[in-house]
Amino acid sequence: MDKFIEKLSERFNSENDLSDITYTLLICSKDFFDIFIKTIFPDFDITSRISIERESFNNNCRPDFTISTCNHKYLIEVKKWNMNQHFQQYITNFPEYKRAYITNYEIDIETQKQYKNEYNFLTWKTIFDEVSKENRYKKNTLITGYLKYLKNVCYIMEIKDMRFNNLSNLAQFNAFVTELIETTKIEYFSLS
Repeated sequence: MDKFIEKLSERFNSENDLSDITYTLLICSKDFFDIFIKTIFPDFDITSRISIERESFNNNCRPDFTISTCNHKYLIEVKKWNMNQHFQQYITNFPEYKRAYITNYEIDIETQKQYKNEYNFLTWKTIFDEVSKENRYKKNTLITGYLKYLKNVCYIMEIKDMRFNNLSNLAQFNAFVTELIETTKIEYFSLS
């Protein structure tokens, strides 16, 4: 099963495909749903009755996912290299929803500051890391396949050994430096 889902990445790798495959797993696997949703919305009550829709239409906008429980409504927008962002449009048309934005690129700091109370901003790398961590214990083959799919579609590199003498190309070096910066918690300052 994991090889089957991974192989989908060879042909089904657009932003829409990523949303469709993610939606399918959200519907088909409770383990995946629980891990994925708790990564995005930590306060989500997974014991509640849940309704999930793909591209629900409201006033000329279609977020990738809308999820309703007895007490709350959630909206998730998925992006893959697409910079056509609809922040205000979703706030206007889905005002009572808790919203999340998942991209395979970093949203600029000013935008994050502007919408910090309106959106949870995540990258697909964050989703990949969190789902991987949780699936280590579950060993769910659907989730394992999805992670391989996501890794291929979003060009996620896992760095297992961070030694400069193991680097073989520029892409690997760039990934190494990015990972080092993202995982380092030390604050740097200038002496100028």
